[in-house]
Amino acid sequence: MPLDGGLEGLTEHLRLQPIENAQTLGRLGLIMRRSAPRSALAEACFAIYQQSQKGA
Repeated sequence: MPLDGGLEGLTEHLRLQPIENAQTLGRLGLIMRRSAPRSALAEACFAIYQQSQKGA
């Protein structure tokens, strides 16, 4: 997730930890709310994923 996106200050129970020089072959996931308000970025990522699955 992008750093300095505002989520780091949302709650005292959340902390973002940058991973420098990270490389992974692992699968990634997207967490998105079912109800409003939804993240425009999450919706755009999900739409791209759905389009990529149609051609797979």
